[in-house]
Amino acid sequence: MERRAAFLIASTTVALVAGVGGLSAYLYRAANRSVDELLQRRLEAVGATAARLVPRGAPGEADRALADVAAENELDGASLLDERLVIVADAHGQAGRRANLLRLDPDRLRAALEGRPSVGWAFDLDGLRFLGGDFPVAPAPGGSGPRLVLAVEAGQSFTAPSRRLRAAAVAAFALEGGLGLLALGVLARAVRASRREREAYGRAERASVTSRMAAMVAHEVRNPLGIMRAGAELLRERIATPATLELVDDILGEVARLNALTEEFLSLARDQPLHLEPLAAPALCALIDEACEKVRRRFRDGLTVTVADRIDGATVAVDGAKLRQALLNLLINAAQATLGRGHVTVEAARQGEGVCIAVGDDGPGVPQALRPRLFEPFQTGKAGGNGLGLAVARRIMEQHGGRLALAPSSVGARFEAWLPIRGA
Repeated sequence: MERRAAFLIASTTVALVAGVGGLSAYLYRAANRSVDELLQRRLEAVGATAARLVPRGAPGEADRALADVAAENELDGASLLDERLVIVADAHGQAGRRANLLRLDPDRLRAALEGRPSVGWAFDLDGLRFLGGDFPVAPAPGGSGPRLVLAVEAGQSFTAPSRRLRAAAVAAFALEGGLGLLALGVLARAVRASRREREAYGRAERASVTSRMAAMVAHEVRNPLGIMRAGAELLRERIATPATLELVDDILGEVARLNALTEEFLSLARDQPLHLEPLAAPALCALIDEACEKVRRRFRDGLTVTVADRIDGATVAVDGAKLRQALLNLLINAAQATLGRGHVTVEAARQGEGVCIAVGDDGPGVPQALRPRLFEPFQTGKAGGNGLGLAVARRIMEQHGGRLALAPSSVGARFEAWLPIRGA
């Protein structure tokens, strides 16, 4: 349903952008035609007036008159041409030369010689469009003298409105495209945020159910465990045969394991208040070493645990018991991943405004299918695992204002626990 709604909104956005773009293109073409028409009419008025008033008799006077016309009307050129296309008078003093045929329109020139003025786009030069006009010059008094044509050129200054309109249209199209892309980007982010929110809500719902169930199970199991432990300890005091003592020790060991499991249930079920104390780098390293030593003793048959720390000068505010529990969960998971016979590494180092404690192993790594729900309760890839260790460890790190995440690793699995430095 969410995907369908997102597709509908995206389609509507694209259609709206296309519609606005089409309307803008239509308006630009209409405005461009109007501007071109106004420019041509303006040049037609200037050329027709100058053709009636320019003096024919004295070339010097005609040159000055054409120069004035060009300056007053922002023209690039104004010339009087005879039938042989020789310049009779020119705004830039080019009289006596033949006209540049590349800048003339033969059809308009012939029409002007026959008495029909015309105006139109003449040529492009280095990306600039030039507007040209050819106008028949009024004959001298008495009708004597050769037929003359006034040829005018209007370039950059005269046609500036057309260029400004084109630049504005390009900017408008770019803005519309940018707004369309921005809208699609916002939509994509909204869809992702909605998906994350829905997933977070689902996790919260599952966590709530899990917490209630964990509290109930822990409450129901704790009392019988206490009775079993007391009975086993009493039995151990009264029976002294080696075989029986070994059996009683096994019972006490299983009771201790179940008691530890109920403690994890309770840690998951409720956030107990933290007892925060400042822990400087040496004390933090000692806590890490202590947790590693416990794991070495538990898996003493073949496990290797190495520790490297580079956290000099860092002080964190932590609940020592809780942090120790989180580290033990990570270390035990790593040791179990190697079947107790591999290599576990612990690296502690400054990272940004905090301290990162990374626990890695050379086991098979975390299955890809398990990664999206790795930190959810009861999710485990190990036979016989309860799926609470990582969930409890992450809860503890988040209570401290930190985080726990699975980090990329070329071998095995690597988990990074980050704690903020006190006062950072």
